[in-house]
Amino acid sequence: MNAGHWVLTSRRVVTDSGVREAAVVIRAGKVEAVLPAGSAPAGLPVRDVGTKVVMPGVVDCHAHINE
Repeated sequence: MNAGHWVLTSRRVVTDSGVREAAVVIRAGKVEAVLPAGSAPAGLPVRDVGTKVVMPGVVDCHAHINE
């Protein structure tokens, strides 16, 4: 298994078609694909976060730099 290539699954993944159960494939720290639940490539490590919200590609730019 390659630690730089893995899958994050959740029942609440925000996509362009709404919130749905999905698998997010990560390679070298970047989103490679968002796939329907249960269709992640075989052999990759999987981290299931249950019902936590996953927003692939969204960057939280809200920061308190001087605090």
